[in-house]
Amino acid sequence: MKRSDPSRRVHDLVVHIVWAVRHRLPLLDEAEDTARSEFFKHRSFDAGAELLAIGCANDHVHVLVRIAATHRVADVVKRLKGASSRAENLTHPDRRFEWQEGYWCQSCDPHSLDGVIQYVRNQRAHHHAPTREPWEETLDATTARDASDNDG
Repeated sequence: MKRSDPSRRVHDLVVHIVWAVRHRLPLLDEAEDTARSEFFKHRSFDAGAELLAIGCANDHVHVLVRIAATHRVADVVKRLKGASSRAENLTHPDRRFEWQEGYWCQSCDPHSLDGVIQYVRNQRAHHHAPTREPWEETLDATTARDASDNDG
């Protein structure tokens, strides 16, 4: 995505997006975070977005992206989840990797991104503390639905 002069921009959609590994399995190894970050940087560009920050916990990922005016959030997420799931399966052919259905997202003030960028980048440290975030309820509900779908 070509960066434009911010003073001439009439569209500036910055979105914080979170999605989880299916069944919240702890499959996102910290040793692979640098490679995962590079992967998402390139795939974000391919999907019509600019990756501003990424942070992983062992069972979910946070991305902060600036999305082009010609793209929809859902399409960007679909492309990022699909490409990264394929990459995880190629990297680890001994296991089946899937993202759970759905995601959480929230638009962010493009003029106040420093705090959000820090929050996203510090996910590993943040998840050592026992706190609940609003997006976790959405992902937990999806996990429960996925589990009940498999019981039938």
